[in-house]
Amino acid sequence: LYFRTKEELFIELEGRQFAGWFDAIDLELDKAEGHLTVEDVVSILAPTLLAFPLLPRLMSISFACLENKIDFESALAFKHLLLVRSIRTGDKLELRLPFLHPGDGISILVRLHTLIIGSYQNSNTSESIAKVFKLPAFEPFKLDFWDELIDLVHSLITGMVARRALEEQTVLESPEDSG
Repeated sequence: LYFRTKEELFIELEGRQFAGWFDAIDLELDKAEGHLTVEDVVSILAPTLLAFPLLPRLMSISFACLENKIDFESALAFKHLLLVRSIRTGDKLELRLPFLHPGDGISILVRLHTLIIGSYQNSNTSESIAKVFKLPAFEPFKLDFWDELIDLVHSLITGMVARRALEEQTVLESPEDSG
C-alpha cells in the first residue's frame, strides 16, 4: 500500500479499527438470543471498543487533523466504509432492541461516535491540566473515559426510549382532527 501523506495512513488505520470494532459488535449481537435490554447493548458497545485501543484516539484527532488533509478519494472511501458498516450494525441493533424504529440503530452509532470523541478528549488531558484536576476544587472535571462512555451510552439509549414513549403518549392524547 502507498499513502501520499501520513494523514492518509492514519485514516486507513482508523478505517480498519472501525471495521474491526463493528465486526466485534456484530458478532456479539449475532450471538445474543432474542431481544436485548439497554443494559445488554451497553455491555456490548463499550467493552468491544476495548479491543481497539487506538480507535478513540484516532477518532478524537480525525476531524480536526486527519480529515482536513486527505484528498476526496480517500475521504469518500473512509466515509463510505463508515456508512456501510454503520447501516449494517445499526440494522442489527434495531433487530435486537424492539423499541427502536427504522433508522434508530444508525442514529445510535453516529451519536456514539460523538460521545466517544468528547469523552476521550475530556478524559485524556495534558500534564498541566491533569495536575489542575488533582486539586480538590477541580475534581468534577476529572473524568474516566470508560466510566463516562458507559454512562453516556446508557443515557443515550434510555433517552431515545423515553422520548419515543413521550411522543407516542402525546399522539394518543391529542384530539382527533374532525375537520
